[in-house]
Amino acid sequence: MEEQGRCACRLEDRPHYEEMVLETMLYSARLKERVARENSAVIVAMSRLMAETFEGGGRVLFCGNGGSAADAQHLATELTIRYRSSVQRPALAAIALSSDSMALTAGANDLGYDAVFARLVEPTAGRATFLSESRQAATARASRMPSWQHRSGD
Repeated sequence: MEEQGRCACRLEDRPHYEEMVLETMLYSARLKERVARENSAVIVAMSRLMAETFEGGGRVLFCGNGGSAADAQHLATELTIRYRSSVQRPALAAIALSSDSMALTAGANDLGYDAVFARLVEPTAGRATFLSESRQAATARASRMPSWQHRSGD
């Protein structure tokens, strides 16, 4: 019987695991370089729009599915709390729509999953920058919304 909390991998498999880790990390590095080269202007434009939104007293809303939901929460937290300990600034009004599990599950149950983020955007009444796939709902509320999307598998 295997001890609880112990790795079940065999010693002879370790070189294979090291190769898998190396390949995964190198793939990640190549992907980041590609995104930087192909999208730096878009990222700067999105950053400017976010800065204008904060300067105008607005809020920036983030959302995503799965791992992107975790990224949305991370970004909102970095803006609300702070990115670096050396930076002293007031909190910025950033909200991750994907962090309210009750709203997500109730919305998916009552309205359908496709409508969840659109419903959560309704109260903003055009005062927020909205980064998401729910472009139609944000447009109907006159929000400014750059959208960062990825293809499945990228």
